[in-house]
Amino acid sequence: MSASTNQHLPLVPDAELLPHIWEYWGHGMGDLEIAISIKQDVDVTGRGWGLGAKTVFRRRQKMGLMSVWQQHHMMDSIGPHIEEVRDTIHKPGVKHTCNWLRQQGILAPRQV
Repeated sequence: MSASTNQHLPLVPDAELLPHIWEYWGHGMGDLEIAISIKQDVDVTGRGWGLGAKTVFRRRQKMGLMSVWQQHHMMDSIGPHIEEVRDTIHKPGVKHTCNWLRQQGILAPRQV
């Protein structure tokens, strides 16, 4: 359980927070969107807790969930995965390719 506070409110306990961060990050949500969704799902204010995008960012970093650009993928590192997508899905578009890679835990920018 987290003993830290956010402004004057205690933070959401990690046992409650981390599974939601993992789920929403997997859906492609950013830190602010994740914080807003968790506040609604967990009734953060009703329980007297505080939660912000910076807290989500810090916990996500501890979990090793990096953003697209933090993963530093290039065609050399992501090429084999894209070939696997092409073998699995007939003529996938950019959106389908990015979604499939996300399910594998790989975030790639649309430009790659």
